[in-house]
Amino acid sequence: MNFKGQVYEASFVEYIVINICKFSEIGLNVVAKGPYASKNSSKHITTGFYCDSKGSILYNSNKISLAEFDCIVIGESEVFIYECTLSNTPTSVSKLRTEGYRKITLLEKLFPHKKVTCIVVSNELNMITEFKNMDGFDGLLYTMPLVDLPNLAKESKLGKIANNNKMTSTVSLNNDMVIFDYIQEFNAINLSLLRYSSFASIRERLLSYNGLFPRFYWGKLRAIYLGEDFTKVRSDYVIVAINFSNINSPVIRYYFLENKSNKVYECSKPDKALNKMKSSRAEIIKINDKIPEKTIAELEILKREILE
Repeated sequence: MNFKGQVYEASFVEYIVINICKFSEIGLNVVAKGPYASKNSSKHITTGFYCDSKGSILYNSNKISLAEFDCIVIGESEVFIYECTLSNTPTSVSKLRTEGYRKITLLEKLFPHKKVTCIVVSNELNMITEFKNMDGFDGLLYTMPLVDLPNLAKESKLGKIANNNKMTSTVSLNNDMVIFDYIQEFNAINLSLLRYSSFASIRERLLSYNGLFPRFYWGKLRAIYLGEDFTKVRSDYVIVAINFSNINSPVIRYYFLENKSNKVYECSKPDKALNKMKSSRAEIIKINDKIPEKTIAELEILKREILE
């Protein structure tokens, strides 16, 4: 997000804080973030919600970062997440829709007895109208404040503001949520998908999770069979994954787990080491021994199925 977008998001959070009494009157609590977050909320958490050093609300599952939230408002039976945007291009609409459904699915797992709604905050009326007509979404028109951005960028500093008693902490979210082990659930899903015979069936099953589990590890091939692009792979096998992050255009990705280590790389030029916080790294380490060996002929069939 660029600086202007950060200012827009921060301004909207201030707007929420100013109107906090309206939320509390109907039994809703605003989750503190940024300068309102307590020291307790700022501690890195292995599994749960917390605020990072920049004050953003994050959710981790077993050290894996799964989501960031611009703003959360929660009550006994409802959760509202707010996603702020200054863009209104078709690409941004698609991205917001995809991310929104993924976050809704995650929160439905964490708070199974609450209704989850994603509210898109924008200064563009057509953007608001677009999301008001989507299941699980709503839209809120909020105008970008008039500020001197260059001057603000020079003078802005991180700080703390006293939390009022109508705000709740990320710690309270953790006390209320159901424990969700992303890697364990991913493992069960991937193993079940290995029994599916067609790409279409795999795609349909994964899409039902709304992007929460975006990858399927289809198989692994001996690196020596894959040609010149894979001659520098430091592993006997290359892992073949199908990435569904773009639901309309799934793509094949290649990875390898380095011999005699837990380092995972995506095959590219040059090979790219996966960060320890990335879910794909944890997925590969978990599933590696269970991924079946495939042939070049089977890979060619998979490629054709994806293109159909």
